[in-house]
Amino acid sequence: MWEGQEFEDRRFDGDRFEEVEMRECRFIRCSFVGARMSEIKTLRCEFDECDFTQAGLGTSTHISSSFLNCDLTNADLFGATVSQCRFIGANMGGTDLTNLVVSGGDWSYANLRGQKLDGLDFREVLFVGADLSGASLKKTDLREAKLDKAVFANAKMGQADLRGASLNEVDLRSADLKKARLSFEQAIHFAKCFGILVE
Repeated sequence: MWEGQEFEDRRFDGDRFEEVEMRECRFIRCSFVGARMSEIKTLRCEFDECDFTQAGLGTSTHISSSFLNCDLTNADLFGATVSQCRFIGANMGGTDLTNLVVSGGDWSYANLRGQKLDGLDFREVLFVGADLSGASLKKTDLREAKLDKAVFANAKMGQADLRGASLNEVDLRSADLKKARLSFEQAIHFAKCFGILVE
C-alpha cells in the first residue's frame, strides 16, 4: 500500500501498478504513459497535470480522487468505478469509458468530444463547461446533472434522460434529442434555442 506519498515531475512510464492500493497520495506533473494500472485502487488521491496517455486502468476503483487537468488520451478505463471523483479539465480523447460506473463527481471543463457514453449513469455529475461535441449519449442518465455552459454540438442524445438537469447557456440546436426525456421547463428551453415563443 502507498499512503501519504507525494511525487513531483516523476516518470512512471510503462511501470506496473496492478492491484496497488493508494491512499491520500499526491502526484504533480507525473507521467504514467503506458503504465499498467488495472485493478488499482485510489482513495482521496490527487493527480495534478499528470499524463496517463495509453495507460491501462481497466476495472480500477477511485474514490474521492482528483484527476485535475490530466491527459487520459487513449487510456483504458473499461469497467472502472469512479465515486465522487473530479476530472476537471481532463482530456479524455479516445479514452475507453465502456461500462464505467460513476457516482457523482465533477467533470467540469473536461474534453469528452466524440466520446461513447451510451447508457452510462451520470446522475448529479457536474459537467459545467465540458465539451461533449459529437459525443454519443444515447440512453444516458443525466438526471439532476449540472450541464451549464456545456457544449453538445452534434451530440447524439436519443432517449437520454435530462430531467432535472440544469441547462443554463446550453445550445441544443444541433443535438439529436429524439425521444429524450425532458421536464416541461427544459422543453421550453429547447424551444427557445430555436427561437420559438412559448406563451
